Amino acid sequence: MEMKDIIEIIGIVVAIIFGAISWFYSQKSKKISEESIEIARNANKLSEESIKISKDANKLSERSIKIAEETMNINKENIELYSSFNPIILSNNSEKNKIVFIKKDYSDYILLLKIQITNRSIQPVTIKNFSCYLGKEGNSMYLYINKEDMIDIESYTTGVTPIKLENVNKFPIYLQGNEMKEVTIAIGLDNSYCKQYYAKDGIQIEFKTTNASKKIWISSEHTIEY
Repeated sequence: MEMKDIIEIIGIVVAIIFGAISWFYSQKSKKISEESIEIARNANKLSEESIKISKDANKLSERSIKIAEETMNINKENIELYSSFNPIILSNNSEKNKIVFIKKDYSDYILLLKIQITNRSIQPVTIKNFSCYLGKEGNSMYLYINKEDMIDIESYTTGVTPIKLENVNKFPIYLQGNEMKEVTIAIGLDNSYCKQYYAKDGIQIEFKTTNASKKIWISSEHTIEY
């Protein structure tokens, strides 16, 4: 065999060997690539599941916050005040009115207000006492009312039949959840100046409750005078 033939045979063998090696590494690279793609897919799935879990956790957290806020609102004091009839002014110096006092007051005029107090919360609430201003905030006159000096009236007469009064300045008032009670507020207006101040802008009553306070402004527009 000539040298030329030997060289050709060696070239063919080398080509076959390198071809086989190239094919082997090509298959191995392909397998590694496929495994990498599968790993990437699994990583994406894991990432999507993590995002979903995170979203679910956020929803749960938001729901927990909402429940906590609702619980706080339920436990929070929620008092409603309503003036249930027209205010009345009685002249304390009129023989016609015949005011029967349990605890006498010497003001020239007596202002009577009837107020419904409703506890809209589920917790019991105590209405401890009240304070009041003639007129609106910013243009008002504070009326100091000492608890010991609160007026108490049994009845008054403007015609023939005496009109009985109940729960006049009776404090403290205890209210269970969703309970309503009515109280008559009797306030002495010392003189004509106080009466005129009331006639101009009405009166503001502030009730001190268990943990806070609640205000109601009552217009003088429909006041009945005797």
